[in-house]
Amino acid sequence: MENSIEIPTLNEEPVFIVALQVIFVLLLIIFGLIGNFSACAMVYTHRHLQTVPNFLIVNLSISDILRIAFTLLVSTGVLIKRQWIFNETLCRVNGCYTLTFLLASLMSVTIISANRYFLIVRPSESATFFSKRRTRAMVVLLWFLAVFSALPPNFGWGHYGFFASRATCFIAVGSSYSYTTFLVLAFIATPFSVLIWCYFKIYMAIRRSRRRVMEQGVRTLARTLSAEGKESRIHKEVKVAKTVLLLIGVYIVTWIPILVIHFLRVARIGYIPDSVDLAAAFLMSMSCVTNPWIYGYRNRHFRDQLRRMLCITNRVTHLVERQQVMNNIGHHK
Repeated sequence: MENSIEIPTLNEEPVFIVALQVIFVLLLIIFGLIGNFSACAMVYTHRHLQTVPNFLIVNLSISDILRIAFTLLVSTGVLIKRQWIFNETLCRVNGCYTLTFLLASLMSVTIISANRYFLIVRPSESATFFSKRRTRAMVVLLWFLAVFSALPPNFGWGHYGFFASRATCFIAVGSSYSYTTFLVLAFIATPFSVLIWCYFKIYMAIRRSRRRVMEQGVRTLARTLSAEGKESRIHKEVKVAKTVLLLIGVYIVTWIPILVIHFLRVARIGYIPDSVDLAAAFLMSMSCVTNPWIYGYRNRHFRDQLRRMLCITNRVTHLVERQQVMNNIGHHK
């Protein structure tokens, strides 16, 4: 029997507050699209950047682009109209693909951490375990699991409903505790445990490496880290690991509030104001904006790609303005 979902309206807010909400989401969309498209274009246009770690970053950017285009844009319309702007069927579809993109993003971050672990802790096995062929298979499996795990609510194991406090459709609280438990264990507890374990091992490996370097002395360090003015591969991997750790740290921080609120609601502990829930949802959405900017902020190719995109934008603006001037001249004649 198909469940009928409730479609409540959003709370009435002053125009100023609504405008702030819409502007914030629009900024997330703009910066998220610019950053993620720049990351993808950077890897696509530079052959030497087409490596397995960057391929995984591109996959994360793709999941974020899809989430921005299909979830945040819809949420913008909901915030403006103060109600769900489609029918019940599309609410279920919206909830299904929103969960799919979230799960794909979580698993992408987990695989990125595992790849960084192999590159630093077990470099001799990295090329074998994360070969291009196996990495492609992992990404395909990742998306298959994300889609497969988001489908059950459409077939009776729980159901999707409209969250007015989050301006989107998602799994209705209390619709199925078994399904929620499955998601928490499989796609939150397990990935976060893998993240912590990988970066603990990376930290210990870096610490041992530094200890050995200190024992060898400063001169040996200089000879080790520099060869004809170039940094060693291990030193580069450590620098990238720190950047990725920052990315994952921000990612986890942006997710914590929404997870806490969800658990409080499931346990029926206290009352969560809609404004707090919406702020937590906005914060979680920031993860799809921060990912490319954190990864690319020290990357020269990323900055160059941004400049090229801005030049194209300026050129298009100049052409539009020039055409308007020509039209005005023709009109006066």
